[in-house]
Amino acid sequence: MCRKSVIVCGIILLMTSALMNPVTAESSITVTVDGVALQMDVPPTIIEGRTLVPLRAIFEALGAEIEWNDEAQIVTGRKGDIIVVLPIGNSFPIVNGTAVEIDVPGMLINGRTMVPARFIGESLGASITWDDATRTVVIETPDQHEKTEMEMNHLDMVTTVPEMENNDLDKDHVSDVEVEKLVTTARLGESITVDQVTVTIHKVEFNNDDFRPNDPGSTSIYPKGFGVYYTINNTDNKPYHKPTLVFKAEPTMYEAELNHIGYSHHPVDYGFFIYPGEEHAGFYQYMFDKNVSILEIEVFISPAEGISSQEPHGVWIVK
Repeated sequence: MCRKSVIVCGIILLMTSALMNPVTAESSITVTVDGVALQMDVPPTIIEGRTLVPLRAIFEALGAEIEWNDEAQIVTGRKGDIIVVLPIGNSFPIVNGTAVEIDVPGMLINGRTMVPARFIGESLGASITWDDATRTVVIETPDQHEKTEMEMNHLDMVTTVPEMENNDLDKDHVSDVEVEKLVTTARLGESITVDQVTVTIHKVEFNNDDFRPNDPGSTSIYPKGFGVYYTINNTDNKPYHKPTLVFKAEPTMYEAELNHIGYSHHPVDYGFFIYPGEEHAGFYQYMFDKNVSILEIEVFISPAEGISSQEPHGVWIVK
């Protein structure tokens, strides 16, 4: 009987140890920056398919200066003219004043601040690839990427010169013009369609204290702020996230705070995704105690699976 008790206790101890110290495949993940393995005091981890790495290690490896606001739990990275503001636990970090939606935010894991490697790298101008065979996140900075391209172009020139000796170059067909992607603008009440997704921003409605929204299913009362009313119709063959709004406002000194505050989302048709064939209507309610005028609203919509959109779906002119 005593021996059985010892065996049972041993099994319980082993199970407890396994739970407290899980051995996961993430521990074997390597991160390299320009071919050099990134030195980290804690290993990377994978959350919902995204690799998270220690905050300071990746920012400093990419040449960025960092500021940490412990009270607000916000990290700010600066590199040249790029400023990345990443609130921990928030899926809408800000890059050079523009909110960008990410599917996995920065978070605290076992007391350490971990941030998404791909978002940080790409925001600071690096290219990110995943080597599945070696389980390696490969980060290449712009300088290294340019060097590699120059080396490849040099090899191409060396191997193609003999073929070009008997050919004339038509310089009239060589152009250095950079094609800039145009973003569609509209007025309130008008619609913009991109990739078979139609968005309409109907109105912006400001309110003072004791505001009750025009929502039959809501009994909430909101403090000073404003609501943005919209409709989205998805005729594409894939689902999309609910939209992200970014504001241009006057006075401009309030823009950063305005785009950082939280909001209350009230869709008439509830759900985080807009599926093929669905039309969603609703409003975003922003609680903001400053006196501002909204000039423009940029709307970002991303597929439910894939990279978050870096370009707005459209811009609505409010004033």
